[in-house]
Amino acid sequence: MMYVQPNFGGFMDALKNVALITTLNSLLLNIYLFYRNSPKNRSGLKLAAEALDQPMAVPTRSGGTRWLPHLLRALNQVLKGYKALIIHLRQVCPTLSTPKYFSIERRDPTSLINISSVSQHHQVNCAHFMVFLFAPLQVQAETGRSIGAKAKARQYLKQLLRLDLVRFAHFMMDVVTVLSTVSLTAQAPTSNVADVAASIEAARTTLAG
Repeated sequence: MMYVQPNFGGFMDALKNVALITTLNSLLLNIYLFYRNSPKNRSGLKLAAEALDQPMAVPTRSGGTRWLPHLLRALNQVLKGYKALIIHLRQVCPTLSTPKYFSIERRDPTSLINISSVSQHHQVNCAHFMVFLFAPLQVQAETGRSIGAKAKARQYLKQLLRLDLVRFAHFMMDVVTVLSTVSLTAQAPTSNVADVAASIEAARTTLAG
């Protein structure tokens, strides 16, 4: 069997012209390092997840040679553990004024997100997702945190509360999921050139829609 590896270079080249991708990649890497390099931060995130009665979503690295699956997993972990991240970062940097938090949830997880303008209502129904604004949570500040840790938490919290960046993260999750399907098809031992070509065409149709 001939192995066929799709070339996603064009996708990467197109991303270079999107300002938000640089911010998103930087945020994913910084959050990964923030928790990877500090047992105290991981413990705090775990407690925040437990308070929400959710499993802990450990941030992962988004880069590397196998960037496609790494980016997919990194996006999934941050979006899945979004509320816990907000709570914990708020505990590390309790002085940051955040009058409203929000979360984005899919109405239909199988549909691509429609990146259309979203007004700031309590609940916004869009084509494929809903935005919820919720009141600030009363959190207990973590004691003994360094100035550096507080500064990092403040920076990451500000970025996680940017509606445009969170919506873009969901959009990227959709796109990378589609491209990952093509990649997995190409790597399957039973796939042939026709199978890969069909998956590429299906991905093109999905993304174009």
